[in-house]
Amino acid sequence: MDEPAPTHKIKATIEEIESFVHRHPSPPADACLDVWFEYLRTFKSIIGNVNNTLSYASCLMAHDYLVANWPIAPFDVVSKPRGANGFDIDTVTVAGERLVGEIKTTLPLYVTRFGSNQLTGMRKDLAKLHRADAALRFLFVTEPTACDALRKQLATHLEGIELVCLI
Repeated sequence: MDEPAPTHKIKATIEEIESFVHRHPSPPADACLDVWFEYLRTFKSIIGNVNNTLSYASCLMAHDYLVANWPIAPFDVVSKPRGANGFDIDTVTVAGERLVGEIKTTLPLYVTRFGSNQLTGMRKDLAKLHRADAALRFLFVTEPTACDALRKQLATHLEGIELVCLI
């Protein structure tokens, strides 16, 4: 039996959001706060999964980029749970060289530059990539503005790391 397309999870999440909005219109503006809170809490639980879905989609995009541009051994990029420790991508080339990558879906807080906490997170991921015992190191980003901000704010931290904008 054929395995469903990797994007079936993405479609299922969107359908869950659509179904919720269709079955549960937002409360009237003058509804009491506990009604609004319950509505928002339920909506947040569905939307929270969208962050995982976005991460999942970006992993598939990074996989496709690597397959198209590097001689890598076959690997399953989505087998590692989102948010788990380790690299987002950790595989080998057909020559046996280790290839690691981190994927960021961060949108710069100030459009052309990252906020303080965002910079801290980016520096942490770049340091992790630099420490890796790997022949190839990648930082994948999904936002062109993030790519520009990285080049402006963290250019010296990018040495030895290939920055790839997936969009």
